Amino acid sequence: VGEPAPAVVHVLSTGGPWENLGKGLAGTAGVPQLIGQGTLTAGQPVAWHLKEGLPGATAWLVVGFTLLDLPFMGGWLVPAPDLLFPAPLDSDGHLHFPGIMPAATPAGVELFFQFWIADPGAPFGFAGSNGLTGTTG
Repeated sequence: VGEPAPAVVHVLSTGGPWENLGKGLAGTAGVPQLIGQGTLTAGQPVAWHLKEGLPGATAWLVVGFTLLDLPFMGGWLVPAPDLLFPAPLDSDGHLHFPGIMPAATPAGVELFFQFWIADPGAPFGFAGSNGLTGTTG
């Protein structure tokens, strides 16, 4: 199958404990953009915002406890796929995915996040957002 296409890196200011790792893979609407919000502190609100996905498509939030950085579907799978959460994109190709950090979350743990979106316009039928990392507070 060969090497994945070069990663497109868009630098986004996520603020707080978040760092943009890039490595998004374009689909029909371009490279999906992921932004994290919140302090990643136990018991506190957290949210992921996704834009530029395929309108109405299904997306999966991939959460990992380690950085995988593995060639995948023509791009890069940034987090190890330890947890997967499916969610539908709206008619604009956007998604607001809110949550609460689990109460037992210890401080100082690095987490990795990325969305993958079913998209027939992407190289192998899936577009990938930029990866994010964040350290729990």
